[in-house]
Amino acid sequence: MQFEFMTNPGITATFIAGFVMLIAGVIVYARDKDKKSNFFFLLLASSAAAWSITLGLFEITRSVYAANYLLTLVYITAAITPLTLLFFSLALATEKISLSRTKFIFTLLPFILVSIGLIIPDFMLKNMDGYDGRAKVIAFGPWFPLFIAYILGYLFLSLGILVKRYHESAGIFKVELRYILLSTLAAILCSLVANLFLPNVGVFKFFWLGPVIIVFTLLIAGFLIIKYNF
Repeated sequence: MQFEFMTNPGITATFIAGFVMLIAGVIVYARDKDKKSNFFFLLLASSAAAWSITLGLFEITRSVYAANYLLTLVYITAAITPLTLLFFSLALATEKISLSRTKFIFTLLPFILVSIGLIIPDFMLKNMDGYDGRAKVIAFGPWFPLFIAYILGYLFLSLGILVKRYHESAGIFKVELRYILLSTLAAILCSLVANLFLPNVGVFKFFWLGPVIIVFTLLIAGFLIIKYNF
């Protein structure tokens, strides 16, 4: 597997963002390993880091075979992130997740189906389809809208949980939860535009924006979790 030098600032940003996310997750979890919210923050940070780093590897590889393999991994790791955000939102809202086995399976099932759809050739993804001068071009399959629906569903379900918890809260917790909610909303909107909607219409040069915005959101959330012991 051959890789180019990281001369593109956007590619460099994805790697830096990925490692910073991972470090933030480990620091928050290490502060209090018994809290569910800290554990799921680590999972959220790790999944976002995996997506960011895999995205960077996809952009720098010179091997067409490796690029197509990494392309699948980019979207599978992208699919994990909304799932971990959902669990983090539940843990932050209740400090416990009491899902029955049936509910847990149904929560995981869409991710499993989407992952299978990403692996099947030409179903959701086709292949790396060239280079536009700033980023690799991706050819999507006819069923890629199912991936979009999955991402939107889980992201906005997570937001709904946070909004509900915000309205039920009071005092300093409500103030700090507002910052987490607003930063999460900003990260979701920017990532959706830069990494989902624009690529779907052929614009790939802003691939780095999602990871950069997400790392700031995780740093804000991590700081608040540590400072106020959420």
